[in-house]
Amino acid sequence: MAEKHFLEQQRYTKGYLIPYLTKHLESFDKKQVRILDIGCAEGGTISTLAEYGFVVDGIEISEARAKIAAANLPANSKLVVGDITAREEIDLESNYDLIILRDVIEHIEDKKKAFEGMSDLLKTNGHLFMAFPLKYSAYAGHQQTSKTWLRYFPFIALFPSSVIRKVCKMANDSGRTEELLYLKKCALTYRRMRRLTKEGWKIHHIDFFISRPIYQYRFGWRIIKMLNIPLLRELSNGCELILQKKSE
Repeated sequence: MAEKHFLEQQRYTKGYLIPYLTKHLESFDKKQVRILDIGCAEGGTISTLAEYGFVVDGIEISEARAKIAAANLPANSKLVVGDITAREEIDLESNYDLIILRDVIEHIEDKKKAFEGMSDLLKTNGHLFMAFPLKYSAYAGHQQTSKTWLRYFPFIALFPSSVIRKVCKMANDSGRTEELLYLKKCALTYRRMRRLTKEGWKIHHIDFFISRPIYQYRFGWRIIKMLNIPLLRELSNGCELILQKKSE
């Protein structure tokens, strides 16, 4: 499974993320850009970006996944096992031009602390690429990764906790219950994201999706964008944006 995740991260980075960042960030093709991958998991994104000549460091909260990433780590990269909400414990300098945060923010409870930590790690006018499923999306609970019929149960994260427990039990997937309940608690709306980033960030580029780019590499689904329409966008299956840190 770890190898599968690593290879998926590589395919996504090479096939989608690098072309996307090249298109939307003028500075991205300059190899002196320093990149930090937060929630780097098995390190597939780090290794792929390094192949293209970038210097990339990583932060991973899971020691097990960080161990796998360390085995694939490029010689000039640094990997820290840590939590972005505890910036003072992360031994990295505040000199990054770009932070990558893909499918991570929805797992973080203290989002205010997370944005403060990322802002501190970025240079002034640096950029943050962020992709995440929205709170009211059909798969905000990541249930599509289940091996049971639960993967076909949309909007489960919007149900009361008692119902979620019962459905997971019926699906013989009780091991997923706590993860679903945690994601339900931590889920992020676009509106709240804008409140959290109102002071120190500005939007550089944004897209909403019916079928997210990562689904193309995970399930073979075609990428389908959604119009940026207030209220309706909260129902999209994913938000993807580049934020720029404002000058102080």
